Amino acid sequence: MVSDVGSVVQGFYNKTPFPDYDLSRFNCTDDLVANAWSFAEILDRSIDEKASVVDVGTGTGQLSAFLSLRRKNVLGIDFSDSSLNKARALKQKLSLILGVCKRLTFLM
Repeated sequence: MVSDVGSVVQGFYNKTPFPDYDLSRFNCTDDLVANAWSFAEILDRSIDEKASVVDVGTGTGQLSAFLSLRRKNVLGIDFSDSSLNKARALKQKLSLILGVCKRLTFLM
């Protein structure tokens, strides 16, 4: 069951999923690297390439997609269907077969 706070947060992101997010700035995996935040670069260096990664609250999936460039098992989860749609679009556009996004309702 979704808590009252969870319902409010989920409703917000389903209604307004990252309005400044622009998928057109990612045309290849090199664009993921070029647009990576310092935090993503630190994580990428810190996590072993053989590790499995779960990105809880993946949103638009940029971090999951970036980490999947060097890892085989990266899972991005979020409870906003609208955000996950953006993550799936990024995954499909860049032909990332390693990054996976899935909505897990039991976490809410």
